[in-house]
Amino acid sequence: MSSLREALHKFDQLTDEHSRRPVPESKTVSGIQIGLLCIGISITLPGLYSGGELGQNLGLADGILASLLGGLILSIMSVPAAIVGVKTRLSSYMVIEHVFGRHGAKPINLVFGLVLLGWYAVTAELFGRTLFLTAQEYTTLSMPEWQFTIASSTLVVATSIFGFKAIDRLAIVAVPLLLLFLVYVAYLSLEHKPVQSYWTIDKQAIDMSAAISAVVGTMIVNVVLMPDLSRYARTVKNSVTASFLGNGFGSAISMMLAMVPALAFNELDPMKYMAILGLTG
Repeated sequence: MSSLREALHKFDQLTDEHSRRPVPESKTVSGIQIGLLCIGISITLPGLYSGGELGQNLGLADGILASLLGGLILSIMSVPAAIVGVKTRLSSYMVIEHVFGRHGAKPINLVFGLVLLGWYAVTAELFGRTLFLTAQEYTTLSMPEWQFTIASSTLVVATSIFGFKAIDRLAIVAVPLLLLFLVYVAYLSLEHKPVQSYWTIDKQAIDMSAAISAVVGTMIVNVVLMPDLSRYARTVKNSVTASFLGNGFGSAISMMLAMVPALAFNELDPMKYMAILGLTG
């Protein structure tokens, strides 16, 4: 029984993310590390799909402009949220409780949780669908699509159990590799079709204001989550750096890199244009 208690105590220490108390100074990290984590959140399937749709509806030139302006707006929006996080070092849940009181915070946090659950559900469904299509194309697995969604979600939850520390270490390695991979995909796509052919399009399906709104709407979850990340920042300056690096550069670059292959192959699904390029075999 004592060994079980010791094991549970060690597990609690590993998974302790100060959910109801301030993050201590000893657990803080640099703004660049938090920024990399934000970039990792930006490089998701919804962002890649949205970037491809922007490119197909605006052309590459105006799509890049919309991404940059949308990224700037996201950065400006996230700075106040980031400062709240670093000043209080509390989670969004606890910040809302301090502002609205214990009872007033309950309906707000309920709505907050439902919105984030919906965002996660969309991401999980797209991820599961991508794995399902890949398995159909390159393996003999006959699992239904929903099982791939459950499996991918389980993997994400297993990583999240160990909180910021595990995700931070993963981001330091994975995010630069993801960015390099997206750059490589865009480079190969440019060899398939010259950039001049889709720099502009004859008839734009949406106007610039709608495109900027789409960028902000797609990536707004990064702003919503900012206090939960910036509470690990060492200083206010670090939190501002994370806001512009993660929510500005990260959101813009992920969308811009997704535009090139989407325009080159007239395909929004990342796995499909990667298959055309021979990168999934």
